[in-house]
Order: sequence, then structure tokens, then C-alpha cells
Amino acid sequence: RKLVSNRVRDCKKYAPEARKVATQEFEAMEKRLAEATKRLAPLRKFRQEFEQKIAAKKALQEIQNKLNSAELEIEKAHIMTSSTDTQMEQDDITSTSQLLGPAEEDLQKTWTLIHQRQPIQDAAAQKELEAMKKRVTEAREKLKSIRDVLKRQEETLQVDGTLAQVHEKIEHAEEAFLATSEAEMPFLKGLEVLPVEEGIQAVAQCEAAIKKCEAALESARNYIKKVEADSKTKFSKEALQHLMGELTKCRQRGEDTEKKLIAFRKETRQRKAKGMVQEVNEKVVEAENQSQALAEVVQVLHTDNLDTVTVDSLKMAFEQSV
Repeated sequence: RKLVSNRVRDCKKYAPEARKVATQEFEAMEKRLAEATKRLAPLRKFRQEFEQKIAAKKALQEIQNKLNSAELEIEKAHIMTSSTDTQMEQDDITSTSQLLGPAEEDLQKTWTLIHQRQPIQDAAAQKELEAMKKRVTEAREKLKSIRDVLKRQEETLQVDGTLAQVHEKIEHAEEAFLATSEAEMPFLKGLEVLPVEEGIQAVAQCEAAIKKCEAALESARNYIKKVEADSKTKFSKEALQHLMGELTKCRQRGEDTEKKLIAFRKETRQRKAKGMVQEVNEKVVEAENQSQALAEVVQVLHTDNLDTVTVDSLKMAFEQSV
């Protein structure tokens, strides 16, 4: 078209007759060019639309790949957390959480790509893009529900672990109290009075058992207090309620053990006092016996007529009295 326009301009320089002929020819060419351009316009539009469709298809495929990858990882995680009645192990919780990270990243990239590609001129592609947006929203909701399940599983695992340690400390205190029964066995032989030395040793064993039980109870009480303080902002309301309920039961077990220990401590003190009285009584009896023996030995010195007492008798009486 530009070339014809230039030639039309150039033909003005020709002689009148030649200019007339050239002008007619070029005008006819321009008319044909206009008709050809008119016929080419739909083809040009088709090409443009075709290129747009190719670009849209390529963009949709890229988005589709990201979305498929995210949905696959989310479905794997969903299968691993689908059994709500079973407590997951820590390794399973960790591996499931690791699936969600890349899935969440792919969802974010998919969402970004969708918004970058909008609006798409092709109606079918735009409709497919809207469907993908819906899938991303649903996948995000599913991912969130899986994270909630994992959080509950993690909390349950932590609560169970904490309670296991509390139970261990309470059981240690209870076992320590059971050791007091072994310590008091000498007092349960059916004898009204134990030999002094045996009684002193038995009381010492009972006091050692009491101290050990006291230490175990103190350790359990302090640990329960620490768990209560640390857990107030650490767990969800449901998990915290369960934990506090179990701690109350454990505290009650500790209090029951302490009541029994108080009674045993009181009984041990009574036995110790009784043993001390027994020891004093035995010392008194021993002193009285020695005094009686001494009186009998030195009786010879009270004789009115010492002349009748031999030297050997006097010497023996003196030695026994010393």
C-alpha cells in the first residue's frame, strides 16, 4: 500500500496523458489492496486469538501443574491423619508436617499465577481459571483442617508425655512409702517388746524410709506445680482441661500417700519413744542389779567382828566393789 501511494505521487510528474493512465492504474490497485485488506482482517484477528489461546493454554498448564502437586501432597497428608481414633507417633506427625510445607508453597505460587494471568480474553480459559481458584480455596481449607489435626495430635503427645513423667514421680513416692512396710517388719513379728538394739536399728530404718518418701513426695508436688504453671498458655483449652484433670488425680494420689506417711511417722515416733523408755528402764534395772550385787559383795564389810574375816575375803570384797 505504501509503495502504491509513492507511485501515485510520482506519476504526477508524468506528461498529462501518461499521468492519467498511471493514475487510473494505481487507483485500481489501491481499490484491490483495500479489498484484500478487508478480507485479511478476520484472518489477522484469528491469528491474534490463536496466539492468545496458545499463551493462555501454556499459562493454565503451568498453574495446573502447581495445583496438582499441591493437591497430591495435601491428599497424602489427609490420608495420614484420617484416622482420628489413633494417636500418631512423633515421627508420623513430623513427616506429615513436612508434606504440608511444599504444598502450601505451591498453593501460594498457584494463587499468584492465577492473579497474574487475569483477565484472560478466552472465555473457556477464564472459566477454567475460575475453577482453579475454587480448587485452591478448597485445598487451603483442607490444609488448614489437616494442620488442626496435627496440632491436636502434637498436643496429645506432649500431654501424654508430661503425664507419664508425673505418674512416674507419683509412683516413685508410692513405692517409697511401700518401703516403710519393709522397714517396720521387726515391729510386726508379734513380739510385745523388741530387744533394745534391734528396736533402735528398726526405728533408724523407718526414719530413713520416711525421709526417702518425703523427698519423693516433695519432688512430685514441685513437678506438678511446674507443669501447671508452664501449661496455662502452652495448650489448647481442650488439651489443658484434660491435663489439669489428670494432674488433679495425681495430686490426690500424692495427698493420700502423704496421709499414710504422716500416720506412719507418728507411729514411728511412738515406737522410738517407747524404745527410749525401754532402754532407760533396762539401764535402770541393770544399775539396780549392779547395786544389789555390790551390796551383796560388800556385805562382808558390815560384819561386826572383822577379826573373823580373812584377809582374802576382804581383798576379794574390795576388788568386786571397785
